[in-house]
Amino acid sequence: MSLINISSTFDLPNQFIHLTGSYYVQKVLDVADINTCLINHSRIQDPKELLDIFPLFYSIVIHFDEVSITEHAQAVEILLRLTASEMSDAQRRIHLGLSDDDRHSHLNVIKMLSCLIAEYIIRFDNDQTNKSPDVDMPPSKKRKKAKASKTNEKSSLTSDSLRDKCLKGLCDIIRSHIKPLWDPSIIDEQFVKCVTKPCYHLIRRTDIAKNPIVKENLPLILTIMINKFEHAREASIQFIQAVKLYNSNSSLLIDVLNLLLTNYQDTSLAIEFLKEIRETNFVAAQADNASAKTVATFIIDMARLDPDIIRTHIDQITDLLTAESRHIRVAALTALCSVIEKLLSSEELDDGQGKMRDDILEKLRDHVRDEAAFVRQHCLQLWISLVIQEKVPVKQYLRVFELGLDRLRDKACRVRKHAVTLVMHMILNNPYFVIDSTRAQIEKGQNDAKRKLVELRQELEKLNKNIKEDKKMEEKKSQSDDEDSGAEDKTIDEDNEMNVDNNQKKETEENKESIEEQIMRVEEVVTFYKDGFRFIDLMEQANQDVVNLFKSPTLADCIQAIDFFVNLRHYRPTLPNMEQNLRLMFRLIWSVNESKCKALRQAFVKFCFDVSPTIPPIHIPLYQAHAIIRALKDATYEEELYFKEILKQLIEEKKIATETITEALWKFYQLPYDDNTDVIAGKILTFIVGNEVNTKLNDITDIIQTKEKNHRFVHISCLLLQLAATPKK
Repeated sequence: MSLINISSTFDLPNQFIHLTGSYYVQKVLDVADINTCLINHSRIQDPKELLDIFPLFYSIVIHFDEVSITEHAQAVEILLRLTASEMSDAQRRIHLGLSDDDRHSHLNVIKMLSCLIAEYIIRFDNDQTNKSPDVDMPPSKKRKKAKASKTNEKSSLTSDSLRDKCLKGLCDIIRSHIKPLWDPSIIDEQFVKCVTKPCYHLIRRTDIAKNPIVKENLPLILTIMINKFEHAREASIQFIQAVKLYNSNSSLLIDVLNLLLTNYQDTSLAIEFLKEIRETNFVAAQADNASAKTVATFIIDMARLDPDIIRTHIDQITDLLTAESRHIRVAALTALCSVIEKLLSSEELDDGQGKMRDDILEKLRDHVRDEAAFVRQHCLQLWISLVIQEKVPVKQYLRVFELGLDRLRDKACRVRKHAVTLVMHMILNNPYFVIDSTRAQIEKGQNDAKRKLVELRQELEKLNKNIKEDKKMEEKKSQSDDEDSGAEDKTIDEDNEMNVDNNQKKETEENKESIEEQIMRVEEVVTFYKDGFRFIDLMEQANQDVVNLFKSPTLADCIQAIDFFVNLRHYRPTLPNMEQNLRLMFRLIWSVNESKCKALRQAFVKFCFDVSPTIPPIHIPLYQAHAIIRALKDATYEEELYFKEILKQLIEEKKIATETITEALWKFYQLPYDDNTDVIAGKILTFIVGNEVNTKLNDITDIIQTKEKNHRFVHISCLLLQLAATPKK
């Protein structure tokens, strides 16, 4: 047995080849001796025997190209068998307690195994003579047949397969909680370098992340080395270099970050990585674009998994807002937005937290006008997210709305698209009024609040006046008491009177405080109503600005504007000019663009045929018929033609149930209405029956016979009969 396990700990070299001629390897075996020794030690079981036969495995690595793949496989099998045995024994001994000699012995074996396996990983990966034939591309059918004809044993003897076995073996060592073998105050940097070296080597290999063995084991090795062996600083440097030079494997590095934050709650890598990013210049050149995207993914993942890291290092994130790369700027904005969403959205923030939130929101507002359309677009997306989650403070709501309106005129189509979406969600999630509120209702609420405020101020003024008069009376009384001082028989009365005065003062002060608090609350209500009026003004402006997008030559603008009005259809009572704008929208039905026509048909269905789920099924056709009538009220002859064309296309596509709608329209047509509902119903009936044969001729005839109306009724009824009786072509 060697004296290594007794006298000292195995020292890992800077370079593997430096072990030649050392205390551990006094002589390198030749190839013939290697084969003989492998046969002699093929059944070795005790890991401590590695201390004696270490030169054998070292010699195999030194003569790597001269040793056959079969002999390499034998060596790997022995090493992995010893690894499994050593990990089992070491864990048991650590649990029971180790003497110094035992600790040295196990540490030597583990270091030797790690050193050999790590070097094997690199050598096997570099070996080009025994590569798997399908390592970089899927095999052809002929190759599959040829491969199937070989034995499983022979086909598995490739450099890649042996490399993967060694990587898994190295991961087994690192996962075995071996840290107690070292002195707690010492970080074995040579061991860390030895273990992580093959990991960083593999990251340089194109698309190695697609290998399932590598994807499972490599991130875990690096994660444990960072968490247990303080490798965060060096790892952050290596990560940046890998991202810039070997971006195809960036998913492995992201997995490391996720494992650290999720499984270990370890922020060391994230903190070091942020420092490294700030010192790295990601320019906007094409070559740096991919690496910047990966770094951006790192930042976003950090913010998603642990936003407190971003809050703690907010200055570093803020510095990234001036980065040349647009992807880095977007990632920084996304990270800041995560801080608001998860940490700074409460209404009970202290002054420092409130200031941080306001500063972040200001930066988000600033970058809505970023020079890059890519950044403007994503910044609007962040605002949309905040609005939907109701994370925008009410006091800043109007400023954000104005921001969205401003971007409706952006030169980039994708920015305009998200600006429309932002404005839409701000209306849908507005804090000022409910869907069916009208300007008159809001004005009444504001007037009531103002009236209440005037009353409270008058009451406070009156109370202050009384307090002032009481104070003057008290001063006069005090002077009188000074002149009459010395009379002992008045002392008790004076004390009682003083107590009464004090109680009255206390009650008056309490009343004053109560009134002042009420005034503050009512002032807030008045301001709220004032902002509500301003919000309605902005809504009307948005309504008109979005209508202007119908004139845009870009299809995406038109589709987005249609979606805007569809989603805000329930705000028609609040927006008096919305009906006219809807008619401008439906004019587009004559477009030659089928996508635009389809969007309009879908919009018409939403407006007229979508009813509340609380409506009884039997009444649904009546609600739908009334919605169609409403859409056609006060329409010009030209606008009637647009609606007729829409109904025609919907009937042809069988998107509406014409029979039930026709019956409902007849019910509106039978009775006179002051608002011409019956007239409009008659027009719509001519549209529908002109495109759909009505099989209920008897019903129509009965209506005409039982009800005498004016000439208009008879004319339309006859027309309907004529159309219904005309067979379809």
